[in-house]
Amino acid sequence: ALPICSDVRPTVEQVKAALPAFVGDIEQVPPAFSAIKVDGQRAYDLAREGVEVELKSRPVTIHSAEVTDAPDADHVEIRIETGKGVYVRSLARDLTVMLGAEGHVSALRREQVGPFGLNNAVTLDSLEEMVHRGAASEGLLPVATALDDIPELAVTDQDAFSLRQGRPIVL
Repeated sequence: ALPICSDVRPTVEQVKAALPAFVGDIEQVPPAFSAIKVDGQRAYDLAREGVEVELKSRPVTIHSAEVTDAPDADHVEIRIETGKGVYVRSLARDLTVMLGAEGHVSALRREQVGPFGLNNAVTLDSLEEMVHRGAASEGLLPVATALDDIPELAVTDQDAFSLRQGRPIVL
């Protein structure tokens, strides 16, 4: 949700009209409080010290962005589907600047990361219930789920030995 912190209150229609400018392959400047390294130091450490750093824009992809609700004149809820490296705070910053307003992210809910989504999430209540009956592992997905996007490679015993030693192998 993006609460507005200025006297300007864009309408839902204005927000909807502005969103297409942020969909697709775009350039995005990360927020000052990000983990990006600048001269060997994290940007958020420099920001906390009051050092102003100009972070370079980087290419990111936003697959879709849509207004899903506007509970009041100060809030707009937006669902976005992004590629890697998108900063939602920067998207909020850039959107509000485009609309001539000020705002910030007041709530952020990540609904999916890779193969992990709400469809296979476990609530804290159900996890607590599993723990009490000694079955917490029921809430776990197979390890292969996290490795699903990594290609598999069959190797010989000798190649496996070399890899364990940190040596390259010929494919």
